[in-house]
Amino acid sequence: MAKKLRQKKKLSKHERWLRTYLQIRDKDPNVKCPICGKSDIGFQHVGNIETRIGTIFIWCWSCMNGTTLGRVSIPLEIKMIPLELPEAEFRKYVPDIKLDF
Repeated sequence: MAKKLRQKKKLSKHERWLRTYLQIRDKDPNVKCPICGKSDIGFQHVGNIETRIGTIFIWCWSCMNGTTLGRVSIPLEIKMIPLELPEAEFRKYVPDIKLDF
């Protein structure tokens, strides 16, 4: 009987960005943009200072695509910005990116 070839499921943009987040979380030095493939990734945690729960913004400086993931735990050693930051101040940390969902 012939073996059936398994076709790889094409990952959605969200799934590819989720993998990128896991690489960032695990401090993988080989993180690449899931859209353009360049190693030019930026990220910023934004959250509640007391609970250390928030959102991570992830983007590529080369193609300016990115995403957000909510309800992430922010480790104590990670620098974060507070949720209440005014928009102008927020943009000093997170550029205006094309969000991929």
